[in-house]
Amino acid sequence: KVEKSERELRQLANAMPQLVWIADSRGNVRYFNNRINEFKGATRKEDGSWTWEGTIHEEDLEGTKQAWANALKLETDFEREHRMRLTDGTFKWYLSRSYPQKNESGEVISWYGTSTYIHDQKMFEEVLEQKVIERTEELKVQKEFADTIVNTSVDLICVYDRDMRVIGFNKA
Repeated sequence: KVEKSERELRQLANAMPQLVWIADSRGNVRYFNNRINEFKGATRKEDGSWTWEGTIHEEDLEGTKQAWANALKLETDFEREHRMRLTDGTFKWYLSRSYPQKNESGEVISWYGTSTYIHDQKMFEEVLEQKVIERTEELKVQKEFADTIVNTSVDLICVYDRDMRVIGFNKA
């Protein structure tokens, strides 16, 4: 029954679109589902554990290692967005999360984690951020133009709110 249950869990993990992993209590990854074949830089060591640092973009590596070390130290959930290297050499954004499994005494005995593809979402956010910056600049230019017209007019110009209260006027 145990072998059957283990086979079923591996099958389930391999059916998931995420990279699924399990680490021991010290944080050494001892299992990846078959999605690991989509990544470049993860290798199995002689003791059976995996190195994963080679999959993380060098600009994201130190922060990821620090966040992982902090989660291990505090025995708390791990969550980090970082770029991971695919087999074709490109980097894509992933959200990695891990949760500690504790025994009856409250000691961490394993970590269960996933890495989920979020690249399209991150690219959309970047485009949206750029559009906000551009629109803010356009509005700033329009406001400066309107202020120039109002403040250089020789006629009195009043600005009213919806309740017909004066909210501003020029110095004419």
